[in-house]
Amino acid sequence: MKPTFNRIAVDIDDEGICIITLNRPPANALDQESLQEIIDACTFADSSNEVRAVLLVSALPKIFSGGLDLPAMMAKLSQGDDEFLKYISFLSRGLCAPLYVNKPIACAVNGHAIAGGFIMACSCDYVAVRKGGKKFKLGATEAKIGVALPRGPLEAIRHHFGGDTRGFREICMMGRTYDQDKAFELGFGDVLVEDPVQAARDWLSEALDSQPAVFARIKRGVHYPFHAAMQTITTKASGIADMREQDRWVMKSIRGDEDNELIKSSL
Repeated sequence: MKPTFNRIAVDIDDEGICIITLNRPPANALDQESLQEIIDACTFADSSNEVRAVLLVSALPKIFSGGLDLPAMMAKLSQGDDEFLKYISFLSRGLCAPLYVNKPIACAVNGHAIAGGFIMACSCDYVAVRKGGKKFKLGATEAKIGVALPRGPLEAIRHHFGGDTRGFREICMMGRTYDQDKAFELGFGDVLVEDPVQAARDWLSEALDSQPAVFARIKRGVHYPFHAAMQTITTKASGIADMREQDRWVMKSIRGDEDNELIKSSL
């Protein structure tokens, strides 16, 4: 049974493609409810016999997603450190949700994809980016606003960029935004096209030529580096300690322990 959604729309077309549409104007900011619905939609798509593939799109013509809802995240701080650390773990799971879908999942980036929106796009199997027209901004801006990247999103970006590449290092360490041409040059996305939705659909249609079980097995192998990294982080003592320390840094940077005026000014 398909769950009920408020922040997103979920529809299944005649080809069995589950279309997940981000639809939270004005910027598709990702709060707890949005991310929970994305997790639920991905879980539903992965388990439903009716769904053969997934397409992630935005209902907003100029914005894919502006990232996390910062005021909502700041409000979580009042619940105490332990609850906020749980929230950071939840954010990581939500932003990386597409990587846990065994079926083909493509993303059409039609406009600005910043921070959390950029990370979510990086978590898809195939990313089609709009070219031409007015330039838009792409990038992981956490470094610029003084927020440490949680390990899950960091590993998702690393995986999308093909490992410790120049593009990966620049994207994460510098926190800049780039237009679509420069972002593509650095390694973001699979194709630059005038119609990213159609390009994503075409890729899914071709992927569906494969036997589902075979595709799922190959996909698990393709994404093994990400899942292996996450398994180390979440199961081995040294990895767990490292992740907890990183999450504490995320919390401290958001809370302002380091006198973070940058994030305050962005609210």
